[in-house]
Amino acid sequence: MKYILGVGLEFKYFRGQTKIRVFSDDTFIDEIVLDTAIPTISKKRRMTRQDDLNQVFSGILEMPLPSKLFLFEIDESCLGNKISFEMDDKNSNHSNGFMTKSNLIKFQTVFLMPKSSLKKENYTKILRFLYKRYKKYDPYEAEGYNFYGPWKAFVIDWPGTKFLYNSNNENVNWTWIGGQNTCYVHIRKKFNVHQIWPGPTTNAGHPTVQGIPEVFINYIHHYNLLNIYNEDQRSNN
Repeated sequence: MKYILGVGLEFKYFRGQTKIRVFSDDTFIDEIVLDTAIPTISKKRRMTRQDDLNQVFSGILEMPLPSKLFLFEIDESCLGNKISFEMDDKNSNHSNGFMTKSNLIKFQTVFLMPKSSLKKENYTKILRFLYKRYKKYDPYEAEGYNFYGPWKAFVIDWPGTKFLYNSNNENVNWTWIGGQNTCYVHIRKKFNVHQIWPGPTTNAGHPTVQGIPEVFINYIHHYNLLNIYNEDQRSNN
């Protein structure tokens, strides 16, 4: 089975190049070379109605979307326990012992999904499966939605994540990173599918369920991701 790894990031350019080497465990996947700024644009957040997945409406929330999305095709045999991003950037400006300017990266999203999921008919089936499992646990209290809980389950995004860790196991998702750094996401296999997940210490004793992927629905629409991959020919990133 083939998988698509997607990386959306914001990049503040100072000078030179920033290189990001992508690994699955010890297997080298590809290299991202950044030498121009990648800004984000603000979009109205498209929300999926929880009573009918076919109905989509514009919400009042704004969300940032990178002006460029990096996509990589990976064979299932190459997927391990982690996908890592090794950053190598020595382009900084020091004054009196302090760094005053540098290239900076902020990861907006990292997602992993089967290539076949980007066919419209399969994508719809997956959304319905996630919704059915989500409703089974009904993570919110019966009296109504409360963003801060208490929840009956630990809800994670699919196919992306809000948990991107550095070498100190600190969550650096949506955090500016510069210089020479490494960060990673956890990978597990569930329902016979490799997927990104928060890690073994984040579920606080509750069942882990995938929520309705509202953020990824925005990526699907904005980047026109459905059916962009032809199963009969090799795709270029």
